[in-house]
Order: sequence, then C-alpha cells, then structure tokens
Amino acid sequence: MRLIIGGVGGTGKSTLAWKVSTYLSIPHLSVGGALRKIATQERTSLAEIEQRALLNPEFDLRVDGTVREFLFHHPDCVVDGWFAWYSAREVANTIKLKLTCNENARLIRLANREGREISEIRLETAEREKALETRFVDRYHITDWNHDRHYDRVIDTSYMNPDAVFTDTIRLYHAHSID
Repeated sequence: MRLIIGGVGGTGKSTLAWKVSTYLSIPHLSVGGALRKIATQERTSLAEIEQRALLNPEFDLRVDGTVREFLFHHPDCVVDGWFAWYSAREVANTIKLKLTCNENARLIRLANREGREISEIRLETAEREKALETRFVDRYHITDWNHDRHYDRVIDTSYMNPDAVFTDTIRLYHAHSID
C-alpha cells in the first residue's frame, strides 16, 4: 500500500511520513526534504528555489516524474509533499491523506524547525504558498490544488500530538491494506 501525505508547510507531513516509514520499514520520499536539500546545497532559501521553479516549468515536471517513478517502483511506500496527490492520482493501491493545521500552530512549528523568527516564517510561507498556487494553476490548470476532495482522509493536526496523528494513520493504513 502506498501512503501519500499532503498538506501545506508545517502541518506535520514529514514528521508523520518518517514515523510511518520507520514503523513499517518501507521507503519514504519527502518532496520538501529534497527541495530543502537543494536549497542547502545551493546556499539559498526554499523560497528562492520555489521562485526559480516559477520561471522554469521543467522543474515541476521533473519533480512530478520523480514522485511517479518512486511510486511505481515501490508498491509499499510513503511520499509526503504539498502536491503529491497529483502525482499519485493514477497509481493503484494508494491512500491519500491530507494534514491540516491552523496558521499559528503551523508558523510556530516551521519557526522551531528552521530556528527562525515567526515574522520571517509568516512572510516566506505566504510567498511560497502563493508561488505554489500560481504554478499549479499555470502548469496543471488546477485551481483547487489544496481542496479536501483530492484526499481519502483529512486530519487536522492543530491540537494533536504527532503520536496521535501517527496512531490514526497506522489504523487507516492497516484498514486499507486489508481491503
């Protein structure tokens, strides 16, 4: 069974994906992790990488292709990314889970992860989300890229600890694996 974990930054996608991958001993691909690695290697910000992607349509096509290839080669895996549901839309045996979270909790999580001020994170996150929305509309003609209808289940992580989200997700995974 393939588990796709979507949602905007700071909802807990990578944390959950890592926990599930470790627990089930299955491969994990983090789209955001890959982008953060590129940003670190190029000594720039994630927002700058996102801005470059706005100018180069090949960037998104490569990312989408990488996710699809990973999914096709791994019948049991976890992928986390804002737009990963799109790459998985034609892949069998897939559960699409969306994590949501209120903005304040998201910003605190992101600021803690990156060791930066919330005010910086707020501005950068707004820019990233606007850039992503623009790319999704321009490249894929999808205006509702973050709508719940693209997912099998939605979990609001605002007031849940990561262990509770993990437990719910493992139950969901096992329930779908039995079908």
